[in-house]
Amino acid sequence: MDRETKQFTTPGGHVVTMHTYITGREQRELTGVFLQDTEVKVDVEKKKGDFGSFKGSSAQEAELKALKFLVVAIGIKDEGTPIQGEKAVDAVLDLPAVEYVAIVKEINAITSPKTEETAS
Repeated sequence: MDRETKQFTTPGGHVVTMHTYITGREQRELTGVFLQDTEVKVDVEKKKGDFGSFKGSSAQEAELKALKFLVVAIGIKDEGTPIQGEKAVDAVLDLPAVEYVAIVKEINAITSPKTEETAS
């Protein structure tokens, strides 16, 4: 199934083509990055649960996965044909930080959509 895409232009003029949504399967993988090393303790008698800590590297791992899930292509300003596939993610990672942050902000808007419950 082909997914809808959109284009986003970074502050530096690079055009990023990305999917407009992540799938349920992809969302589960992103959540799994944070939960894979998290310990959950449940006290049934007190009806209380506590989450342990997770690795700081989990955020970077999830961010990379999200880039791989969503970035379809990137047109580098003043260069020819857009870069596609895995090489597009590498190109995003090699951009100046301000460009990268702008792309990640767009990615986060897709991976953490506002629902009626979170919008209020």
